Amino acid sequence: MAIDPGSVKCGIAVLDSKKNILHHEIVETKDIARRLILVKEFSVSIIALGNGTFSKEIKKIINETVPDINIVSVGERNTTETGKKLYFKYNPPKWFWRLIPIGLQTPKEPYDDYAAVAIGIKYLGGK
Repeated sequence: MAIDPGSVKCGIAVLDSKKNILHHEIVETKDIARRLILVKEFSVSIIALGNGTFSKEIKKIINETVPDINIVSVGERNTTETGKKLYFKYNPPKWFWRLIPIGLQTPKEPYDDYAAVAIGIKYLGGK
């Protein structure tokens, strides 16, 4: 499991060892403890936690909610940009937007969940 922490919302992603996305979502930070049920649902043994904004607070919540889980801090450098690319990979632009380079576009919705996917991929060692 990977978490992109934030003070208002967090991205959550569950990946398998082959980097396949099993689940991804965005949750309000105040609801993160409730969503840690995913640890049990997917038999998660490690949480890759982005080391950016609000990571210490999220780590504390994880430790209180799932005390036996291993938490690994992962650098968030470039994960937002990678998350944006992943968003467009799985949600390709339509109509005339296909003609505009992805680098010039902004997703129409939050993509913190794809940033969490990027953190998970980074932890698993790859692109």
